[in-house]
Amino acid sequence: MKKIIPLFLAAICLCTACAKTSSAKPPTIPYDKIDWDRVYTYKDRFTFSQERIDGNVCYINDIDILLEEAIEEVQERMQTAYENGLIPWDAYSDGEEAAFEGRGYYISKIPITKYNNNLNMLLDEFWLFIFNEDMSVQGSVRIEGLNGKRLNIEMFPQNYASDYNIPKSMPDTEVVLIHVFDETGAVTAVLGEDNRIYGFTEEAKAKYSVMGDVFHSLPEEMRYSYDKIMDNLIWIEY
Repeated sequence: MKKIIPLFLAAICLCTACAKTSSAKPPTIPYDKIDWDRVYTYKDRFTFSQERIDGNVCYINDIDILLEEAIEEVQERMQTAYENGLIPWDAYSDGEEAAFEGRGYYISKIPITKYNNNLNMLLDEFWLFIFNEDMSVQGSVRIEGLNGKRLNIEMFPQNYASDYNIPKSMPDTEVVLIHVFDETGAVTAVLGEDNRIYGFTEEAKAKYSVMGDVFHSLPEEMRYSYDKIMDNLIWIEY
């Protein structure tokens, strides 16, 4: 019993620390505050570790408020673009004009967050999906600057951010996104509830290792699935 009590108190302290961190500001680091030398020299970037994550990674604070703000701005942009016959994307659309047709669109209420393995915390951003009236994917929205006074919102066509494609092939399987900075840039791995990596070739997966139950050690709020996205859509008519 004496051994159990210290462990129990330690668990309480970890949870309390997490709560204190998230009560003031989202427990993330703005991109301009990241120590990039430390990020790129982290040697275990391709090892996903339950032991390292447990008790040390908090979810984004007040994300419901941030979500409402983001959806409101996306709605304004979509409406303005529609009225002016424009494409709302912030990146090259590559012939995505057809996706702009219809009486309105659906936007997901599920924020897609990413755990960064170099930093051992969530990135200072989340993503939303936009669907056309016929339910084809119309685009993606990146919301960043969660610590700032105003959110930075960028809208991209469907083919711009293939890392964030919804796992249609396994609609009821929950996944989380794990982000890695390496010398060539950044990659995002889709980790399933079985702690397997999806979406990579076998050759690409060979350099990654998953130590322990990484999926369940990350915040539960990070988990999403195709079915969960489909069950949490808002219809917005122009």
